[in-house]
Amino acid sequence: MGLGVAGTHVAEALRDRHPANQLELVGYDPAYANESQKPRLDALAVSAEMILADTLADAVAAADIVISLVPGTFAISTAESAAAAMRKGSIFDDMNSITGEMVEAMTPCLNEAGVELVDGAVLSNFEGGGRMPIVLCGDRAETIKSLLPEDSFLTDIVPGKPGDASTLKMLRSVMLKGLETLAVECLVAAEAKGVGETIYDAFKDLGTTFTDKMKVLTRTHVVHAERRMKEVERVQTVLRGEGIDGIMTDATQRHFQRTVDAKIRPDDGSLPDLKSALKTLLEVSRTSAKEEDKPGISPCWIETKEPNDPSVKDIYDELRRHNGRDYNLYRASSLRPDPILAADAHYRSTLHDERNSLPQSVLEMVSTQVAILADCHYATQNHGRNFIKLSGDDEVAKERFQAMLRHDWENSLFDLREQALLKHGEKLALRPDLMRETDIDRLRNAGLKDVEILEATQAMAGFAYWSRYINGLGIKLADEQIGRQEI
Repeated sequence: MGLGVAGTHVAEALRDRHPANQLELVGYDPAYANESQKPRLDALAVSAEMILADTLADAVAAADIVISLVPGTFAISTAESAAAAMRKGSIFDDMNSITGEMVEAMTPCLNEAGVELVDGAVLSNFEGGGRMPIVLCGDRAETIKSLLPEDSFLTDIVPGKPGDASTLKMLRSVMLKGLETLAVECLVAAEAKGVGETIYDAFKDLGTTFTDKMKVLTRTHVVHAERRMKEVERVQTVLRGEGIDGIMTDATQRHFQRTVDAKIRPDDGSLPDLKSALKTLLEVSRTSAKEEDKPGISPCWIETKEPNDPSVKDIYDELRRHNGRDYNLYRASSLRPDPILAADAHYRSTLHDERNSLPQSVLEMVSTQVAILADCHYATQNHGRNFIKLSGDDEVAKERFQAMLRHDWENSLFDLREQALLKHGEKLALRPDLMRETDIDRLRNAGLKDVEILEATQAMAGFAYWSRYINGLGIKLADEQIGRQEI
């Protein structure tokens, strides 16, 4: 499932190793409905002797093994859809670039369907050539290892539970994604200084493998920056969930963000040669350096005014009085700032009013949940950190946050009232059309008073607004303070 670069590589490698009379390959990718993608996928179906299924359910219904290679954002929902159609005793191998907590989140639906989960982490990009390193974890990992051709994959099985292999990948990305941005910065600077051909001599002590890796990372950065940035953002979530201040990872994320914002990815997704990649990236870097010296650089996808612009200064002075600085969250509304002033007042009244009946930790919990369900990185990072601090800022608090990232609302780390609120919050966020009076009765039965139900609902609804406002305008976290200073 998923026939992008990774899925194509795996399909072709499997067919090279296993003839059609020994292994039937079925592929599925929703992109097949896109006319521009049909020629490529039709050609792949021919070269790999693979059947292209019309629906996900058709693809997995008779499968012994399902390999998932989809964008990480869709990994859990893909596993849930597949579990509903797979046969008992079959294997689901998740090879997506996701956190260990996300792998754990898909485990219950697969267990319920009698499907065995293997956690597979691909540790390199597919354009680099050579044998692709993969680590596997799970009871049926050996079955997957025996399926993957040894001349195409360097496969290792690591002890532990599903999720541990993906955790290794996330931690590896702290190093490798950082190395990618360092390689880009180094080679771009060498190009600018006229030593682009001789810079590699400075790394002779590290061997040609290292310099070849620098070249590959720089070329692929142009094409895959957006996908890799999403992975870095997941790494940030893992680090902050453990209370680790990932200074270097935060800088890595900003570097990827700059490349994504420059919109330099070729329309056809083709890989540029090194010279072309460096020329493009040098232009991006120089443009960015010039823009940093200008006022009014937008913190989001739309035009903004400077907070000190006379037409909006009074409003931003008021926001700064309450919040201490000009957060990107507020700067994004500078073309029409009056609503954000009211929204900020609602936010402070909802979460930070001393008259609230619910503890602030609980209000931060339900607010963070909405951000997680909306995949709103900005709000998840800020309010997830607040939730950890208000919950004791200890190992248990971090484990509670990790449980939320897994959508594990019934975890015993949450008391019955919190579990009821989290289950209620998920339904309200994802299926508001199904809310009924009986949902309120369940909260009452869990011990919540009506005023507490009101406060929690205000927070949930408020963060539905904030998450969509942030995601809809592409508001950047940048180098802002994570969490509120006064907590």
